[in-house]
Amino acid sequence: MWIGLSLTGDASSAGEARRGCLDLMRARGISPDDASSAAIVVTELVSNASRHTTGPCIVHVSVEHEIRIQVWDSDPSTLKLPRNAAKLEPLDDLKCGGYGLGIVAEIAKEFRSYPARSGKVVEAVIPIRCNYEVVA
Repeated sequence: MWIGLSLTGDASSAGEARRGCLDLMRARGISPDDASSAAIVVTELVSNASRHTTGPCIVHVSVEHEIRIQVWDSDPSTLKLPRNAAKLEPLDDLKCGGYGLGIVAEIAKEFRSYPARSGKVVEAVIPIRCNYEVVA
């Protein structure tokens, strides 16, 4: 089961993606912990696309044996992704932002960015850690 969303790339896009992702998690019977992890990841990826590129973004979220989140945007330059949050610079009480991709790297078992038609895709794969019941 999956959802696909075409978003404008404006400030409301992250919230719209988060709501769609959570609706899918509920429909699939995904545990609240795993659903929250997916919501954090989709929010961060769409926020980055909205903040750092111009134009629309497309979100694809699927759930099978894992949760796969893909966000396409029109910027062809791939991201330099941190391997995990520990690789980020130390937290600075005065700094606002810049920690989202590290958080995604901690949550996801796979995290990558690759060129795609007229832009790039940023993809995160989240393991389903909690027992869940698939709802048909």
